[in-house]
Amino acid sequence: MIFNAIDGKETTYVVRLIGESLSGCKSTVINTITVLPLPKADFTQSATDGCSPLTVKFTNNSSEGAKTYYWDFGDGSIPVSLANPDYTFISPEGKEEIYPVHLIARNDFGCVDTFKSVVKVLPTPQADFIVSPLEQTLPNGKVLITNLTTLGAWNYTWQFGDQTAAKTGNITEHEYSKAGYYTISLTAKGDICASTKKIGVTINEGTPGAAFDCDTEGCAPFSVKFNNHSVNGFKFLWDFGNGNHSTEFEPKITYFEGGTYKVRLEVYNNLGEMTFSEKVITVHDQASAFFRVSANRVRIPGNSVYFVNLSENAYTLLWDFGDGTTSTDFEPVHEYSKTGLFKATLRITTAFKCTDEYSLSPDIEIYSDEIRVANAFIPAKEGPSGGIYVTGDPRNHIFHPNLVSGDIVEYELQIFNRWGNLFFQSKEVERGWDGYYNGKLCPQDVYVWKIRCKFTNGELVTKVGDVTLIQ
Repeated sequence: MIFNAIDGKETTYVVRLIGESLSGCKSTVINTITVLPLPKADFTQSATDGCSPLTVKFTNNSSEGAKTYYWDFGDGSIPVSLANPDYTFISPEGKEEIYPVHLIARNDFGCVDTFKSVVKVLPTPQADFIVSPLEQTLPNGKVLITNLTTLGAWNYTWQFGDQTAAKTGNITEHEYSKAGYYTISLTAKGDICASTKKIGVTINEGTPGAAFDCDTEGCAPFSVKFNNHSVNGFKFLWDFGNGNHSTEFEPKITYFEGGTYKVRLEVYNNLGEMTFSEKVITVHDQASAFFRVSANRVRIPGNSVYFVNLSENAYTLLWDFGDGTTSTDFEPVHEYSKTGLFKATLRITTAFKCTDEYSLSPDIEIYSDEIRVANAFIPAKEGPSGGIYVTGDPRNHIFHPNLVSGDIVEYELQIFNRWGNLFFQSKEVERGWDGYYNGKLCPQDVYVWKIRCKFTNGELVTKVGDVTLIQ
């Protein structure tokens, strides 16, 4: 009779043996039989195929009854007894390999079960090469390359780390034109699998050569841009002679004070070798134009403006008084001939052609309290205009005094005929007599005018005269 483990679990059977004699006597013997379940071998794997070398992680999913394990990876290696091994498969002959993997699970009673799977390993080229030399100094920059990859139907791709295009095939040399550290890489690829090897090479700078140019003379503040023509430089150190330094390739600097400055450029290559170049920069003192005046508001005629020169380092001077006249005197005295606001400017030049300019602010105000009156005028025939005039109108249609209105606080103009009758009166500086009375043109005759003005300085002026009206 065959006893089985029911549902794959340990099962106990009770067996009774009953014996009976010919005389009818009976006896019973009872025993138990325990049937243990067979172990169930099972596993999963992280990969079933891949490029050599292929590392596969095996996860043991065998039943709980299994106590010991026996792994055979099919490549002739010694079996292992780990529960969950990692194993690396290779393609030693550079061709596709299929390895049968067996797991034998055993319980404590010697019962065993086996689970099988396979691993397919694809051939991977083992990229290999050498480079000579690994270090050299410009102008020598050629390296020799030997491909040591095991022969096979591989495709080769080379990269040289100097931004040149990748190359394919069997390369034997490469030329570097600039110093630096470069990584040469070789990728060997089959139909699917590939590998890469990298080797670094060092190309050192040649002997450094220091050279630069710049403007070497100017006026403070003097801004200088340095043009660096050095060769084989890895590091640059500038000393500008005024306590300032820079490590930029082509720096800029401004000298704010006059003087002589020695500029030194030190150039280092990546081996630490150094050379230098020097130039002398001459900075001339800054021109500084400045002046004051005796008064900013002056009455004419009869008064002049005195210009006090406070400039520094002036060799030549040019004064512009703002009225169209100029002077080259050190401290000129100028009398303005017309009223208004005038911008006075001084331009100076040093002995080294450094320039500066200063303009006085506020402008110089020239005014006059002199009353000038025409002795004749010709009224417009078209009719009365109301007397508003434009200074400088050549038609001479309006009789009015020439005054600077900004200097007057009170004003009155009166016109009388020869018998003393008042024909016209105005208290506005801008309004004169248009030669009309009660809307009619007055006859040609001599008329008496009277002007009364009070100026901003408090002075009161009254003048009387005559004017001829001409038709």
